[in-house]
Amino acid sequence: MTAWDALDEEIARWHDAGRNVEFWWRDDDAAEPDAPLERLLTLAARSGMPLAVAAIPARLSSDAAAMIRNCAGAVVVQHGYAHANHAGPDRPKSEYPKTRGLAERARDMSDGRKTLAALFAERFLPVFVPPWNRMAEDGMILLSASGLIGLSRHKPRRSATLAGGVRQSNVHVDIVDWQAGRRFLGEDRALGLIRGHLEARRAGSADPAEPTGILGHHRVQDAGAWDFLARLFERHRDRFSPAARVFA
Repeated sequence: MTAWDALDEEIARWHDAGRNVEFWWRDDDAAEPDAPLERLLTLAARSGMPLAVAAIPARLSSDAAAMIRNCAGAVVVQHGYAHANHAGPDRPKSEYPKTRGLAERARDMSDGRKTLAALFAERFLPVFVPPWNRMAEDGMILLSASGLIGLSRHKPRRSATLAGGVRQSNVHVDIVDWQAGRRFLGEDRALGLIRGHLEARRAGSADPAEPTGILGHHRVQDAGAWDFLARLFERHRDRFSPAARVFA
């Protein structure tokens, strides 16, 4: 049995239980109008997949913004502010660590939201994606106050709703193996993670209502990662939801 077959079997179990499988797609680190960004947007357009582009407000060029606006199936979410590491030495990287003042963090969140709202209007979904998928818990109270309605990090959520009514929906399958030279994770491992999250949702050990999120990084993806996404979208195109629905 292939990993694709195993995923199909898990999806069949959902259908047998009268439940629908739901995926969503997020891609991080949009900033420059380069070939990888063009490839990302072309894949979204050709496959018809709804895409949430996590753009870095302080680093997003006007040309890159124009490229994203020209992709009908793409919405933009907020990837921090400058994707700058403010954690101390030997600490996990974070733009929003607890050691950084709340007022400074709040200003970043608000300024970033205003920048992207001005560039994308209704194509901007005010969902916050912290760089490195990491932010201090005391900063959660800043999201709603900064005009943000959602939060997306990595791994299964512990709560669907946060302070101020902020909606949380995470990604669960990062297709880049950062510990192995930024190569594609591999088809078997990626599909195993997708299947594992679906199994956990079906069994109730993960939030059954949280859509399974697929995370890409267009700037570093190799050929294997691009090919995997194209194949996944071809086989399961009807199971991907737009980010606006995921955070509704």
